[in-house]
Amino acid sequence: MNGEWKTIKVRRETYEELKRMGEGISRAVDLLVKTQKEAFQRKVKDIEKTAGEIADILLRSGIFDIKFRGAGISGVEEDGTLIRIRGFVDIDIPNDEARAEIIRVLEGDYVEQEN
Repeated sequence: MNGEWKTIKVRRETYEELKRMGEGISRAVDLLVKTQKEAFQRKVKDIEKTAGEIADILLRSGIFDIKFRGAGISGVEEDGTLIRIRGFVDIDIPNDEARAEIIRVLEGDYVEQEN
């Protein structure tokens, strides 16, 4: 491994568990960082795919007919170390087919993953 080394603190139980598994703290942290990075990259690709689908729908139906009517935050919750912010965006889409397609794309990609 090249690069500068840093020290970190872990709970004794974590250290003992890693020892039993035959892994070092360095390897465990490397694996955690790699896993989190891959998960983030997958999420970005999912968002890009969804944005592309929505852009296609908007272009087919006339993007200039779409109007943003407002946005806001409807709630903030604290759950341990997690802060969950719920919000809304109001979009006026006169074209029935485009509206239905966008709803289908968003519900398929985001409603299932909300929690």
